Amino acid sequence: MSEFNQKLVELRLAANLSQREVARRIGVPESTYREWEYGNAIQGEPYPKISKAFGVTLDELFDVVPEESIEANLNKIISLVNSVKSKLP
Repeated sequence: MSEFNQKLVELRLAANLSQREVARRIGVPESTYREWEYGNAIQGEPYPKISKAFGVTLDELFDVVPEESIEANLNKIISLVNSVKSKLP
């Protein structure tokens, strides 16, 4: 199972939804949604509907880290490196 397909399963279980309910919210047949969870390729662009069905953003659906978060983490790393450098002889 791919990471994305596993993500669908995790989101559905966390929301306590059946495959039928998720399929209804997305507007696809239950069999189509079930195939997505089992690893079949997703055709078209249903991703906005999928994110809405689970109440998450597209970034959350695809585990995208916002740039400001990356920049904040980079600044922390630079600060730690500078701190260590200042303590070296």
